[in-house]
Formats: sequence, C-alpha cells, structure tokens
Amino acid sequence: MTRSFLNFKNRIRFLSSMLLIVGVLFIFRLFDLQIVNATDKLQGFRQEYVEGKRGNIFDVDGGALTQNLTFYEIGIHPEYLNDKKTLLKDLSDCTGKDIDYYEAKLNTNRSYIVLEKKTRKNLRKLGINTLKSLRIL
Repeated sequence: MTRSFLNFKNRIRFLSSMLLIVGVLFIFRLFDLQIVNATDKLQGFRQEYVEGKRGNIFDVDGGALTQNLTFYEIGIHPEYLNDKKTLLKDLSDCTGKDIDYYEAKLNTNRSYIVLEKKTRKNLRKLGINTLKSLRIL
C-alpha cells in the first residue's frame, strides 16, 4: 500500500461507509414508496374534467360559424369488472341505448373496450355510480 493511502485510510473508510449507508437508505425509501405505500395513491386511474371553453365565432349576419361541443368517451378493461350487470344497466340508463348493445361489445376478447365514442350525453353521474362496480388499480 502506498504511503498516502495509509495516511488517509480512516478517512477513506469513513467516506465509503457513509456512501454505503446513504445508498441503503435510498433503496429502502424507494422500496417503501413503490411497494409498501403503493396502494395509498392509486396508479392507473385518472378522472379529468376539462372545462375548456373557447369563444364562438359568428359571421356578419350573426350566424354561428363555430360552437362549443362537449364529447365523452367511455372505455373499460373487462378483466377488472366486478359487476357487469350494474355497469350495463347504468350505462344504458345514461345513454339511452339497449343493454344488449353494450353486452355484445363486452363479449369480445380484448383487454380494453371502448363502449362509447364521442357521445354528447353528460356522463358524470355514470362515473360516480359505476365506480363501485369497477376494480380500480
């Protein structure tokens, strides 16, 4: 061993042990956040209400050239569905379509199914009623 290493041997050991301790603490904290406390903050579920309003554009005569439209899209992962009948009934009541229409869509072998695209009906009630019948990850 060199003479300079022998002079700083205790300092090098101290710094090495501190770096090792900090690394172990980081790994422990990462494990705590991602494994132990993973259920506190649900990942994979997001419900957003965007109320973006733009101004309407009118022509010279006062006729509307553009207008604000709100569209909704409903999709589901069938493998996480707990109560299929409740979902179909609530969705049918909300949109006015027959239950058989949605049942035919749910009977496909896909991992994600879009039940409604660009529907204009207000489906905020549906989210509250059917969240009880869905398993949220």
